[in-house]
Amino acid sequence: RHTRYWRDWSSDVCSSDLSELNFTPNLGGGATFEVAPDVRTYVELRWYHLSNAGTHADNPGRNSISLWVGLSFAL
Repeated sequence: RHTRYWRDWSSDVCSSDLSELNFTPNLGGGATFEVAPDVRTYVELRWYHLSNAGTHADNPGRNSISLWVGLSFAL
């Protein structure tokens, strides 16, 4: 089970008048640490891009960087 909190820093807001076909490449890294038996915390930094890769006339694209912090519990 995971509990996640995140903050998203985006380049802009996507329009509702876009293609239904989208691509979302992403890249990131992070670390995890044991804080108690069967409990771990993790921190991740991710970049991702959302666009239709030129398959539609309007392709504004969106670049985002997000910071993820969470806890993971063993059941």
